[in-house]
Amino acid sequence: MRSEGVDSESKVSGNQATIPVRIRRALDIDDGDTLRLSC
Repeated sequence: MRSEGVDSESKVSGNQATIPVRIRRALDIDDGDTLRLSC
């Protein structure tokens, strides 16, 4: 995984991802919200 220019990273475990608090606050993400990620 390249980390050049990466502002923050998330940890994925099974079907769960840890999203840094700074990103959750900026995007107004709360517990129980559903997120759709695309690459």
